Amino acid sequence: MQNVSPCPYCGGEVEVVKLIPVLHDRTDDVYRIECKRCRRLVARGLKFEIESKEQGQKRIEEYKAEINRLFPPMRPRKE
Repeated sequence: MQNVSPCPYCGGEVEVVKLIPVLHDRTDDVYRIECKRCRRLVARGLKFEIESKEQGQKRIEEYKAEINRLFPPMRPRKE
């Protein structure tokens, strides 16, 4: 994924996907993060296990910014 921090293991490009909450009372977001080169995987979480919380949060913020760049919020129609 462009403009998102690379894999901490090999430096490869990562793919980030926001997952739909399974439990209805869950409010925090979780993601599936996978390296396209070495195939390291975070099946459901916020960061790779060797990363700090801050490094993981940075990648999630980069992901959100990239999604907003690619898919800008829709404007309400004028009637």
